[in-house]
Amino acid sequence: MNFFLIIFYMSLNNFSLGLNKHWLPNQEWNSENNWIEGRIPDWDSHIIFPLEMRHVAGLPPEGDLRMSTINLPADGALILPKNGKLQIVDKVGKNEKIGTWSKEGPFFWADPQNWNSTSEAVPHLERVPCQMDMIVLPSENRVFNIHLPMQTVKVKGVLLNSKEISLSEWNYHLNDREFSNKKKTVRFSNSIGCERCLCQEGKQIDYFEEVCDIQRPRCGNPNCENALKVEGHCCHYCGARLSFSSIVYTRLLSRLTNEALKSYHASISWYMRTTWEGGLEILIAEKGQYTGVSSLEALRTLKHYLIEEGVQILYTENSGGPVNVNRLASVLGPIFGGLIFALISLIIIFLYNGYSYVQILQGTREIWFSIRDGVQTSNGKENSYKFARFQNFSEGGVQLSGCDKLENNVDDNEPCSSGGRFENPLYKSKREYKKEINIESTKEIDFNSPVSLMTLNKRIEGENLEELKMTNEEISETEQ
Repeated sequence: MNFFLIIFYMSLNNFSLGLNKHWLPNQEWNSENNWIEGRIPDWDSHIIFPLEMRHVAGLPPEGDLRMSTINLPADGALILPKNGKLQIVDKVGKNEKIGTWSKEGPFFWADPQNWNSTSEAVPHLERVPCQMDMIVLPSENRVFNIHLPMQTVKVKGVLLNSKEISLSEWNYHLNDREFSNKKKTVRFSNSIGCERCLCQEGKQIDYFEEVCDIQRPRCGNPNCENALKVEGHCCHYCGARLSFSSIVYTRLLSRLTNEALKSYHASISWYMRTTWEGGLEILIAEKGQYTGVSSLEALRTLKHYLIEEGVQILYTENSGGPVNVNRLASVLGPIFGGLIFALISLIIIFLYNGYSYVQILQGTREIWFSIRDGVQTSNGKENSYKFARFQNFSEGGVQLSGCDKLENNVDDNEPCSSGGRFENPLYKSKREYKKEINIESTKEIDFNSPVSLMTLNKRIEGENLEELKMTNEEISETEQ
């Protein structure tokens, strides 16, 4: 029992004094995750490093390395161990193997993925080193390259080769090739122990924005219906939260939370933090795929347990169930639901005003047929052409636009720029008829060839049509 109490108080002391934050990126040749093919290249392979690699890569510390061709980066470096050997042979075969380095870009200090985190419930800002955390850098047989933050931050200390170094040694190492940003923005904190310290001194927003500039592009859509907005978290937060006032003791709340949630350690993670306003809150997140069930059960269990222990809770929040995969159904559901509700409301109003079911059904059918006929007409399924009859005026020419070829002063062979006259198809204009007769009358009869009586008859009838009609009085005068 005494041993358990010692371990328990040591855990509380670690909570108050911060955590060890380890630098995670592995930049060694012998790591399979550093190659696109997922395996270490064989001998005599063609090795390709990205043009903008912008970090260092450590070649194998033991044995000779031989390759046929190598594409070096424009911005980056290869670290060869003291006893290492690199050989490039001019041997290119038909089945030459290719090895491509997968990582590109610098490794930022402010990237939450470059540091180990205690749980999924920790906000992004507090996953990077805070002022009460101890920094653990890789051992001397590993290479690393860190792009220091733009904002000045503080840490408790630095462990290099499993040994804590002094502030003067740290400032000296900041000039080494391992730190690409030469600004000495990482300093040591003077705080010995703090239970309500924020991640960094002063305003958190500047350092928070630098972290989120890296993390936000990875967020994507939230997996929960009502995502929470948590201080220091760059994305929407899916889980639960309990908020407390500043009068609650930190160690007491930590102990009660561990006791209440000890049966949920396999399904959820929880984290207690100090808010930017000085209060306390407990964040609960699920491990693995979000379902909303485990976090809700843990929230209810913890809330009931703390109330029984006399701890005052300001409020609780839950992000709800998971987002349905079919987002279209979730969007169209309220729309169709509103239409159905409006239709039912209209039926009730009509019944209230004395209309029968038959009248409502008949009116609905008439509306439906009207809409259907309108849709069919708009879709062009019916013939939209109608026959138009023109009045039979004596001069049957309708002028559209452009020149008039029917006028005497216009040449028939001259083209019109646009439009022209068209004739009424229901009758033949007298002017055109006379024109055709004149054309035929101009044709001379060839008496050298045989001529039929029918041709002579048509010629005589055509000449008679050109004579003027005379009234009876004119005929009598002529006879006299």
